[in-house]
Amino acid sequence: AYADVASEPGKFRAQILIADAGNFDAALADAQASMQVDGVFAFDGLDPAAISALLGGGAATGATTPATGGLNLPPLGGATGQSVLVGGATVGYTEAWTYDPSIGTEGESAFFSSVANPGAIFAYAWVAEQSVDALGSLQEFNDGFFSSFGATNVLLIAEETLPSGHAWSLYTASQGGAPIVVLSYADVTTVPGEFRVQVAIVPAASFQAVVTEAQQGLAVDGTAAFAELDAAQLAALLGG
Repeated sequence: AYADVASEPGKFRAQILIADAGNFDAALADAQASMQVDGVFAFDGLDPAAISALLGGGAATGATTPATGGLNLPPLGGATGQSVLVGGATVGYTEAWTYDPSIGTEGESAFFSSVANPGAIFAYAWVAEQSVDALGSLQEFNDGFFSSFGATNVLLIAEETLPSGHAWSLYTASQGGAPIVVLSYADVTTVPGEFRVQVAIVPAASFQAVVTEAQQGLAVDGTAAFAELDAAQLAALLGG
Protein backbone atom coordinates (compact mmCIF):
# COMPACT_ATOMS: atom_id res chain seq x y z
CA ALA A 1 0.00 0.00 0.00
CA TYR A 2 1.26 3.45 -0.95
CA ALA A 3 -0.31 6.64 0.44
CA ASP A 4 -0.74 9.61 -1.87
CA VAL A 5 -0.65 13.08 -0.41
CA ALA A 6 -4.06 14.69 -0.93
CA SER A 7 -4.35 18.44 -1.37
CA GLU A 8 -7.74 18.47 0.34
CA PRO A 9 -7.71 18.32 4.16
CA GLY A 10 -9.60 15.37 5.57
CA LYS A 11 -9.12 13.17 2.50
CA PHE A 12 -6.68 10.30 2.12
CA ARG A 13 -5.73 8.52 -1.10
CA ALA A 14 -4.00 5.19 -1.43
CA GLN A 15 -2.64 2.99 -4.18
CA ILE A 16 -2.84 -0.76 -3.48
CA LEU A 17 -1.14 -3.62 -5.28
CA ILE A 18 -2.28 -7.22 -4.67
CA ALA A 19 0.00 -9.76 -6.35
CA ASP A 20 1.23 -13.35 -6.08
CA ALA A 21 4.27 -13.40 -3.82
CA GLY A 22 6.45 -14.99 -6.49
CA ASN A 23 5.59 -12.31 -9.05
CA PHE A 24 5.51 -9.28 -6.76
CA ASP A 25 8.51 -7.40 -8.16
CA ALA A 26 7.33 -7.90 -11.77
CA ALA A 27 3.79 -6.80 -10.90
CA LEU A 28 5.06 -3.65 -9.17
CA ALA A 29 7.29 -2.82 -12.13
CA ASP A 30 4.34 -3.30 -14.50
CA ALA A 31 2.17 -0.97 -12.42
CA GLN A 32 4.90 1.67 -12.35
CA ALA A 33 5.31 1.49 -16.12
CA SER A 34 1.66 1.48 -17.16
CA MET A 35 -0.52 3.23 -14.57
CA GLN A 36 -0.65 6.90 -13.59
CA VAL A 37 -2.45 9.09 -11.07
CA ASP A 38 -2.77 12.71 -12.21
CA GLY A 39 0.13 12.17 -14.61
CA VAL A 40 2.46 10.58 -12.03
CA PHE A 41 3.34 6.92 -12.43
CA ALA A 42 1.99 4.56 -9.77
CA PHE A 43 4.17 3.83 -6.74
CA ASP A 44 6.54 6.59 -7.85
CA GLY A 45 9.96 6.36 -6.19
CA LEU A 46 9.70 2.75 -5.00
CA ASP A 47 12.26 0.11 -6.04
CA PRO A 48 10.57 -3.25 -6.92
CA ALA A 49 13.74 -5.27 -6.33
CA ALA A 50 14.43 -3.68 -2.96
CA ILE A 51 10.88 -4.21 -1.73
CA SER A 52 10.84 -7.79 -3.00
CA ALA A 53 14.05 -8.43 -1.05
CA LEU A 54 12.24 -7.42 2.13
CA LEU A 55 9.93 -10.38 1.61
CA GLY A 56 12.86 -12.78 1.69
CA GLY A 57 11.29 -14.83 -1.08
CA GLY A 58 8.20 -15.58 0.97
CA ALA A 59 4.93 -14.05 1.98
CA ALA A 60 4.93 -11.13 4.35
CA THR A 61 3.47 -11.64 7.78
CA GLY A 62 1.35 -9.27 9.79
CA ALA A 63 -2.11 -8.63 11.17
CA THR A 64 -4.83 -10.83 9.72
CA THR A 65 -7.81 -9.03 11.22
CA PRO A 66 -9.27 -6.58 8.70
CA ALA A 67 -9.51 -2.97 9.78
CA THR A 68 -12.90 -1.40 10.14
CA GLY A 69 -13.83 1.07 7.42
CA GLY A 70 -11.61 1.53 4.39
CA LEU A 71 -11.81 -0.27 1.07
CA ASN A 72 -13.99 -3.35 0.62
CA LEU A 73 -12.16 -5.57 -1.86
CA PRO A 74 -13.84 -8.45 -3.71
CA PRO A 75 -12.71 -11.95 -2.74
CA LEU A 76 -9.74 -13.22 -4.71
CA GLY A 77 -10.38 -16.25 -6.88
CA GLY A 78 -13.69 -18.07 -7.01
CA ALA A 79 -16.55 -16.54 -8.96
CA THR A 80 -14.83 -13.17 -9.33
CA GLY A 81 -11.54 -14.53 -10.62
CA GLN A 82 -12.24 -17.38 -13.01
CA SER A 83 -10.31 -17.78 -16.25
CA VAL A 84 -9.85 -19.95 -19.31
CA LEU A 85 -6.84 -20.35 -21.62
CA VAL A 86 -7.22 -19.62 -25.33
CA GLY A 87 -4.15 -19.84 -27.56
CA GLY A 88 -1.89 -19.22 -24.57
CA ALA A 89 -3.85 -16.13 -23.49
CA THR A 90 -5.71 -16.04 -20.18
CA VAL A 91 -9.29 -14.82 -20.52
CA GLY A 92 -10.53 -13.79 -17.07
CA TYR A 93 -14.17 -13.20 -16.26
CA THR A 94 -16.31 -12.14 -13.32
CA GLU A 95 -19.65 -13.45 -12.15
CA ALA A 96 -21.35 -11.09 -14.63
CA TRP A 97 -20.42 -13.54 -17.41
CA THR A 98 -20.97 -17.28 -17.81
CA TYR A 99 -18.43 -19.40 -19.67
CA ASP A 100 -20.00 -22.05 -21.91
CA PRO A 101 -17.51 -24.86 -22.65
CA SER A 102 -20.06 -26.68 -24.83
CA ILE A 103 -19.44 -24.27 -27.70
CA GLY A 104 -16.13 -23.18 -29.15
CA THR A 105 -12.95 -25.23 -29.42
CA GLU A 106 -10.81 -25.84 -26.36
CA GLY A 107 -7.60 -23.83 -26.56
CA GLU A 108 -8.74 -22.00 -29.70
CA SER A 109 -11.96 -20.18 -28.84
CA ALA A 110 -14.13 -19.47 -25.81
CA PHE A 111 -17.68 -18.13 -25.53
CA PHE A 112 -19.28 -16.26 -22.64
CA SER A 113 -22.89 -15.16 -22.15
CA SER A 114 -24.02 -12.10 -20.23
CA VAL A 115 -25.99 -12.79 -17.05
CA ALA A 116 -27.74 -9.40 -17.04
CA ASN A 117 -28.38 -9.19 -20.80
CA PRO A 118 -29.68 -12.49 -22.21
CA GLY A 119 -28.69 -13.08 -25.80
CA ALA A 120 -25.44 -11.13 -25.53
CA ILE A 121 -22.29 -13.16 -26.23
CA PHE A 122 -18.58 -12.41 -25.92
CA ALA A 123 -16.10 -14.62 -27.76
CA TYR A 124 -12.32 -14.76 -27.82
CA ALA A 125 -10.62 -16.69 -30.60
CA TRP A 126 -7.14 -17.61 -31.75
CA VAL A 127 -6.80 -18.37 -35.46
CA ALA A 128 -4.12 -18.47 -38.12
CA GLU A 129 -3.26 -15.03 -39.47
CA GLN A 130 -4.19 -14.48 -43.08
CA SER A 131 -3.03 -10.92 -43.69
CA VAL A 132 -0.01 -8.78 -42.97
CA ASP A 133 -1.94 -6.27 -40.87
CA ALA A 134 -4.58 -6.42 -38.14
CA LEU A 135 -7.38 -4.81 -40.14
CA GLY A 136 -6.82 -7.07 -43.14
CA SER A 137 -6.92 -10.13 -40.90
CA LEU A 138 -10.02 -8.79 -39.15
CA GLN A 139 -11.80 -8.28 -42.47
CA GLU A 140 -11.05 -11.85 -43.53
CA PHE A 141 -12.13 -13.15 -40.14
CA ASN A 142 -15.43 -11.24 -40.34
CA ASP A 143 -16.20 -12.61 -43.80
CA GLY A 144 -15.85 -16.18 -42.55
CA PHE A 145 -17.58 -15.43 -39.27
CA PHE A 146 -20.74 -13.99 -40.79
CA SER A 147 -21.05 -16.78 -43.34
CA SER A 148 -20.82 -19.44 -40.62
CA PHE A 149 -22.92 -17.50 -38.13
CA GLY A 150 -26.00 -17.43 -40.34
CA ALA A 151 -26.50 -13.67 -40.05
CA THR A 152 -28.44 -11.74 -42.70
CA ASN A 153 -28.66 -8.09 -43.69
CA VAL A 154 -25.02 -7.62 -42.70
CA LEU A 155 -23.97 -3.96 -42.88
CA LEU A 156 -20.54 -2.51 -42.05
CA ILE A 157 -20.92 0.64 -39.93
CA ALA A 158 -17.25 1.45 -39.26
CA GLU A 159 -13.78 -0.06 -39.11
CA GLU A 160 -10.42 1.36 -38.10
CA THR A 161 -6.78 0.58 -37.40
CA LEU A 162 -5.79 2.18 -34.09
CA PRO A 163 -2.40 3.83 -33.38
CA SER A 164 -1.52 0.75 -31.31
CA GLY A 165 -1.86 -1.45 -34.39
CA HIS A 166 -5.04 -3.04 -33.05
CA ALA A 167 -8.09 -2.90 -35.31
CA TRP A 168 -11.85 -2.93 -34.78
CA SER A 169 -15.03 -3.17 -36.81
CA LEU A 170 -18.70 -2.54 -36.11
CA TYR A 171 -21.54 -4.26 -37.99
CA THR A 172 -25.29 -4.44 -37.78
CA ALA A 173 -27.09 -7.59 -38.90
CA SER A 174 -30.12 -9.76 -38.26
CA GLN A 175 -30.28 -13.19 -36.70
CA GLY A 176 -33.55 -15.06 -36.61
CA GLY A 177 -35.29 -11.82 -37.59
CA ALA A 178 -33.92 -9.91 -34.58
CA PRO A 179 -31.52 -6.93 -35.01
CA ILE A 180 -28.04 -7.47 -33.60
CA VAL A 181 -24.77 -5.58 -33.44
CA VAL A 182 -21.39 -7.29 -33.87
CA LEU A 183 -18.24 -5.62 -32.53
CA SER A 184 -14.90 -7.22 -33.43
CA TYR A 185 -11.54 -6.15 -31.99
CA ALA A 186 -8.25 -7.60 -33.19
CA ASP A 187 -5.37 -8.06 -30.79
CA VAL A 188 -1.83 -7.57 -32.02
CA THR A 189 0.23 -10.68 -31.41
CA THR A 190 4.01 -10.88 -31.29
CA VAL A 191 4.00 -14.38 -32.80
CA PRO A 192 3.95 -14.32 -36.63
CA GLY A 193 1.11 -16.31 -38.14
CA GLU A 194 -1.21 -15.90 -35.15
CA PHE A 195 -4.32 -13.72 -34.98
CA ARG A 196 -6.44 -13.07 -31.89
CA VAL A 197 -9.86 -11.47 -31.89
CA GLN A 198 -12.52 -10.39 -29.39
CA VAL A 199 -16.12 -10.42 -30.60
CA ALA A 200 -19.32 -9.14 -28.99
CA ILE A 201 -22.63 -10.31 -30.47
CA VAL A 202 -25.32 -8.17 -28.91
CA PRO A 203 -29.05 -7.48 -29.30
CA ALA A 204 -29.14 -3.98 -30.74
CA ALA A 205 -31.11 -2.44 -27.85
CA SER A 206 -28.51 -3.38 -25.22
CA PHE A 207 -25.31 -2.73 -27.18
CA GLN A 208 -23.77 0.05 -25.08
CA ALA A 209 -24.62 -1.64 -21.78
CA VAL A 210 -23.08 -4.93 -22.88
CA VAL A 211 -19.84 -3.38 -24.20
CA THR A 212 -19.46 -1.52 -20.90
CA GLU A 213 -20.18 -4.74 -19.02
CA ALA A 214 -17.54 -6.56 -21.07
CA GLN A 215 -14.94 -3.90 -20.35
CA GLN A 216 -15.65 -4.19 -16.63
CA GLY A 217 -16.01 -7.96 -16.34
CA LEU A 218 -13.75 -9.54 -18.97
CA ALA A 219 -9.99 -9.29 -19.48
CA VAL A 220 -7.39 -10.87 -21.75
CA ASP A 221 -4.02 -11.33 -20.06
CA GLY A 222 -5.05 -8.67 -17.54
CA THR A 223 -6.20 -6.08 -20.10
CA ALA A 224 -9.89 -5.21 -20.19
CA ALA A 225 -11.90 -6.41 -23.18
CA PHE A 226 -12.19 -3.80 -25.95
CA ALA A 227 -9.78 -1.73 -23.88
CA GLU A 228 -9.14 1.03 -26.43
CA LEU A 229 -12.77 1.57 -27.43
CA ASP A 230 -15.43 3.90 -26.03
CA ALA A 231 -18.83 2.25 -25.66
CA ALA A 232 -20.73 5.54 -25.89
CA GLN A 233 -18.94 6.62 -29.08
CA LEU A 234 -19.60 3.24 -30.68
CA ALA A 235 -23.26 3.46 -29.75
CA ALA A 236 -23.42 6.92 -31.31
CA LEU A 237 -22.22 5.45 -34.60
CA LEU A 238 -25.30 3.25 -34.56
CA GLY A 239 -27.55 6.29 -34.31
CA GLY A 240 -29.27 5.00 -31.17
